[in-house]
Amino acid sequence: RYACVLICTLAGILMLYPAFGLNESKLVRTRHNAEPLWPSLKKAMAIPRFRYYIVADLCFHTALSLISTGLVYYLTVLAGEEKEMGGVLMGMMVVGSLFFFPVVRNLSMRWGRKKTVVLGLLVMAFVFPMLSLLGLLPGEQRHWMYLIVLTAAFPVAALGIVPVALLADIAGKEGK
Repeated sequence: RYACVLICTLAGILMLYPAFGLNESKLVRTRHNAEPLWPSLKKAMAIPRFRYYIVADLCFHTALSLISTGLVYYLTVLAGEEKEMGGVLMGMMVVGSLFFFPVVRNLSMRWGRKKTVVLGLLVMAFVFPMLSLLGLLPGEQRHWMYLIVLTAAFPVAALGIVPVALLADIAGKEGK
């Protein structure tokens, strides 16, 4: 609980800077969009690449939610560890994803954004069977948990960064 409160407090403080510290009118040229919501949404859903983006983003966020909400279950029932280890593992995944940001940037520049997203989804698809095998894997289950969350850190980074850039590409191409 203390770790969650600390992280939320720190995040809240850090979010105050862009909200109150940046002068948006100096940094961004804005224009009002008068198109109503439903026609705009219908037009966006007519774009095949946007639908693929929505499906991939939904898969990623569903997987991330399953990992984060099921972490205590994986720890206590499958791995036989103490639930207090959950905060450490979540912290490892978040910090690990920060270390993967430069790797994701380089991969997306070298391979392209689409292939980087696919790699992130494939790594995430590898993580889930590993979670289900906890308790059956040889050796210390704690070590397997560390390996799994550090492996999950790559898709968290890749699928947290690259889809936003892909969405910007789609919007840019469709806007022309």
